[in-house]
Amino acid sequence: MKFGTIRVRKGAFTDKEGALVTYNATTDNQYMNTDNNVWAKLYEAIERANSAITGMDEYSDMSSANMRQFYGELLTLRAFIYFDLIKAFGDVPARFEPNTTETIDLPKTDRMVIMRRLLNDLLTAQDYVGWPNENSFTKSTERVSQTFTKGLRARIALLRQVTRNIRMGSVTIQKMQQKDRNSIQLQKMNVWTSSAKDITH
Repeated sequence: MKFGTIRVRKGAFTDKEGALVTYNATTDNQYMNTDNNVWAKLYEAIERANSAITGMDEYSDMSSANMRQFYGELLTLRAFIYFDLIKAFGDVPARFEPNTTETIDLPKTDRMVIMRRLLNDLLTAQDYVGWPNENSFTKSTERVSQTFTKGLRARIALLRQVTRNIRMGSVTIQKMQQKDRNSIQLQKMNVWTSSAKDITH
């Protein structure tokens, strides 16, 4: 059955298929063990970004405006890919360095830990990329601008706060002191509001 471009399957999911939609995929899932699925291609892009970032950290002249733009774009692209992975699969392996024989088979990392790293990376990236029309790269919407980087950071901050609230559960939240609850939420929301203000003003 189709609704628009979305195919709706009739009948029950198999265990392996069900694992994909419940954030519980394992290494023996045959739907994951191909070299051309979304999972494989996203991690292929992450590996390329990791290699480029590592190379730029070691060899690039960051006083060059062009190199700074490229570096900020790489950090933003990697964060964007991880954001998609987390939304699709939940907890995933965190790879922020090029693969080695020792790190080829990593376990999952809590998505909260990954999102915290992404927020820090994007905070760095926004100081490297230009605002729209500020340089020759950001004259095109096909290139990363500071507006895009700040907007992505705001979206990740919101998802991280929502995830945290869901994990804590309403009962636990109700037991917290009102002062403490407000303080925690304010700290997380400040990331969103500061990014949003930069974009809209």
